[in-house]
Amino acid sequence: MTNDYAALVAMLDQAAADLQAEIDAARADRFAAFDTDGNGALSLQEYEALWLDAMRERMSGRKPVLLL
Repeated sequence: MTNDYAALVAMLDQAAADLQAEIDAARADRFAAFDTDGNGALSLQEYEALWLDAMRERMSGRKPVLLL
């Protein structure tokens, strides 16, 4: 039983790590899409564009989006 439990915990740990990597990649892609000057930071105008896009998607009933 201990080996089964350890294997399950290891599998769940790996699944959580994989999911976190997917989330991090999606956030980085979304950030890059709105960082129009490529300086690694969002200006007020860039952040406004990100926010408006996220709210437009949310209000239209499309899939949920990740802000950052």
